[in-house]
Amino acid sequence: MAVFTDSDFVDIHVQILGEDCVELRNFCDTLTPHDTHIYNFGDLVSNVGQDIEEGILQGKEGIVVITPVEDCPNGSAVAYHNLQGSLRVIDSSNIVDYGTNVYTRRPIQGECTESVTLFL
Repeated sequence: MAVFTDSDFVDIHVQILGEDCVELRNFCDTLTPHDTHIYNFGDLVSNVGQDIEEGILQGKEGIVVITPVEDCPNGSAVAYHNLQGSLRVIDSSNIVDYGTNVYTRRPIQGECTESVTLFL
């Protein structure tokens, strides 16, 4: 199991898409181990304190995509060991509360020592 230090961090690319899958907002953010951050779409502020314009999000439905990346916003996606989180969406105007847990599996580790031919 990995041991994290205070200098470890994960860059993430946050994309907010409308119900028609058109991107409404995108921004970069940084998380550290055991970080908790709430993205309030009525007052959107990144984990590092950047104020994000959220007016276009009001009254909309859509999709939120959070991708760990090497270098935001154009870096390649990265699969980190033990990256996990939870998502909770609260719509107080309609008294609706959605929630889910998100987790990534550990990648297979090891070296490729011989080639294998597969016949299908």
